[in-house]
Amino acid sequence: MAGLVAVAAMGAVASLVFERILGGAAELTIFFGLVTGGLSASEEAIRQAATDTAFVAIAYCNAGLCLVSALVAWLTLKCRT
Repeated sequence: MAGLVAVAAMGAVASLVFERILGGAAELTIFFGLVTGGLSASEEAIRQAATDTAFVAIAYCNAGLCLVSALVAWLTLKCRT
């Protein structure tokens, strides 16, 4: 269940960042439908930038969660010698 929630949360992060980066291009049908002729060079560059930025946001969120879990473990686990 936790994995499902994590995937949904990271999907929400990705969609928010993707839409923010696309800006006005998010209104074009090329991003929400099938394109028969392909994307122009500028549209492909916008799509790649938005995708890259969304994955960076996901990576930073997960890195932050790893840091928090490491701190919690470090502060709460007893040292066994």
